[in-house]
Amino acid sequence: ARFSQHQVEVLDLDVDSVTHMRRLGGEEMSVETARRYLGKFGLSGDLATQPINHLSGGQKSRLAFAELAWKQPHILLLDEPTNHLDVHALTWLEEFLRTWEKCVIVVSHDRGFLNNATTATMHLHRKRLAYYGGSYDTFMKVRSEHRANQESTAKEQGRRAAHLKQFIARFGQGHRKMVRQAQCRMKKLAKLQEEMVEVDTDDPYLRLEFPSAAALPPPCISVIGASFGYTDDKILYEKLDFGVDCDSRVAVVGPNGAGKSTFLKLLDGEIVPVDGWINRHTKLRLARFSQHQVEVLDLDVDSVTHMRRLGGEEMSVETARRYLGKFGLSGDLATQPINHLSGGQKSRLAFAELAWKQPHILLLDEPTNHLDVHALTWLEEFLRTWEKCVIVVSHDRGFLNNATTATMHLHRKRLAYYGGSYDTFMKVRSEHRANQESTAKEQGRRAAHLKQFIARFGQGHRKMVRQAQCRMKKLAKLQEEMVEVDTDDPYLRLEFPSAAALPPPCISVIGASFGYTDDKILYEKLDFGVDCDSRVAVVGPNGAGKSTFLKLLDGEIVPVDGWINRHTKLRLARFSQHQ
Repeated sequence: ARFSQHQVEVLDLDVDSVTHMRRLGGEEMSVETARRYLGKFGLSGDLATQPINHLSGGQKSRLAFAELAWKQPHILLLDEPTNHLDVHALTWLEEFLRTWEKCVIVVSHDRGFLNNATTATMHLHRKRLAYYGGSYDTFMKVRSEHRANQESTAKEQGRRAAHLKQFIARFGQGHRKMVRQAQCRMKKLAKLQEEMVEVDTDDPYLRLEFPSAAALPPPCISVIGASFGYTDDKILYEKLDFGVDCDSRVAVVGPNGAGKSTFLKLLDGEIVPVDGWINRHTKLRLARFSQHQVEVLDLDVDSVTHMRRLGGEEMSVETARRYLGKFGLSGDLATQPINHLSGGQKSRLAFAELAWKQPHILLLDEPTNHLDVHALTWLEEFLRTWEKCVIVVSHDRGFLNNATTATMHLHRKRLAYYGGSYDTFMKVRSEHRANQESTAKEQGRRAAHLKQFIARFGQGHRKMVRQAQCRMKKLAKLQEEMVEVDTDDPYLRLEFPSAAALPPPCISVIGASFGYTDDKILYEKLDFGVDCDSRVAVVGPNGAGKSTFLKLLDGEIVPVDGWINRHTKLRLARFSQHQ
């Protein structure tokens, strides 16, 4: 089964989840069976019967996982499966993949997820595939050591080559004996050049500069008693009160459906509160990166044309190309149709558009979804050093720890503010919850004691009745003061039915090459096998063909050379990042 990074985009948005599952399960699947099945994926109650279009991105991802599980796959091909999951569902997915006994091949930018869910790494780079055993961190460490060895060898080879060239240039003409020695050196040089080590360097990555906007006095945004809901009976937030300064770095977290993306739209002014108000400084400029930003680009034009539309007639082609080059979109990438760019390259174009606005505040909704690890590392560093405000919604715990210094938690229509990193938020919230549970337990014990007394002496002797009435008042007051424990809502708790065992290898890739055009080959002569108990991360820069790699394994596309053999009884399920 293959989960594509576009998996949620191909769902029929006009039907509900129950109808979707019944289409998949056939006429024999009853409404009740479909509802019970969806409940395992956190889609119970109204979530199962409202149109899919009304679900959050994370809830749509859960439906996509429900579809994959129904296939009972031997191999899961997951293309950016974490993009729309909240942190709790992501934690569950990691645990599930660690204990699942079948094969998982996953493309993801989330380094923590790869460390927790995989035990080997395939690195796609420069048309080749390299295999590394161990976690993602192990891959990074081993690759760094290999690169250091390659650089040392290349330096020594370069020194020897320079010495040979110097000798040949000096004695290539003149005395016959010296000429013969020079000719001998030429053969040595030719052999040395054939054996030259190619250092495993990375391609150029995102290296942008956001122009700095003029300073504004705090607060840049004031939220006063604001409430919002898309319908009167489904209010997302009630009476929010807070301010945003122009140097804040805030993570916004909460479960799927809590309204995190909607929260950014409120701050941006795209939607307005149903009660209360939001004040913005008159000179404030905001730039918002939506998790669906790349989907609204005009795919038929190139990046240069896109930027010239944004910059106006005064922006020349050369200016646009230089500007895009700062975002890793140089050469052919700047002039080919946007439709031909990878998800990460489209994200870079979206960042170029944001930077052009020279914002005081960046509102980022899942900005890491399509970035490769190198661009993600750059983005973290940029956000740490940028002097303006960042408010970011992300499921990537490592990114939040590295890029933010405070956390806003949206939960049960309220907003709670925590200073410090995401890990600090988790620790403090856990401590608060422990204190609440302890207090709630003690309050429960006292309430039970009062109820017992009232039940025993509520009738009978007048003196005891008066004491019981006094206890009733104490019980009423205690119930008003009852602590509500900050528990999480039910989350993704699914079970993938286990497929029958198959002998290894389930998939054999033999001398396979692929490219969408003859002049742009993505891979050359790949040779490897996949067993039914592998847990493999597939990594590489944007445009290396990671999503295409999963399509090849799935059989959606075929190699232009070589072949791929699959066991005749093999079932695959692929999750696309646009599922």
